[in-house]
Amino acid sequence: MPSPPPAPASAPTPPRSSPWPAGYGGPPSPPEWARRGITLNTIAPGAVVTPLMTGSTLSEDDLDPDTFPTPMPRGIFGRPADIAFWVAQFLSPEAGFTTGATLTVDGGTDAAMRPDAQPTAMPH
Repeated sequence: MPSPPPAPASAPTPPRSSPWPAGYGGPPSPPEWARRGITLNTIAPGAVVTPLMTGSTLSEDDLDPDTFPTPMPRGIFGRPADIAFWVAQFLSPEAGFTTGATLTVDGGTDAAMRPDAQPTAMPH
């Protein structure tokens, strides 16, 4: 009796097309908070003149941006209204796609303290 024909060779495994690591199981489910419209944005304020900043011993006139312990490139302190403006922007319906963002509102302090982290002009 003749022997059965050999089993066909298995086809090579096609390359993975998923961007997710093998065994990861695919993209994560969206967080429930995001699907409920919570945008989770933050504001990182700089030196803003408030009663907390002036304390019980200073007046606003005693504050000097040129002698402040951190750089004050604009030469001014922030006001509560400067921060409130951006809070209102984050809360507006037009900002609904802005999610997980941190906005630095500090008159340039962060940029002055991290000069190497700033964009530079493209070469011609």
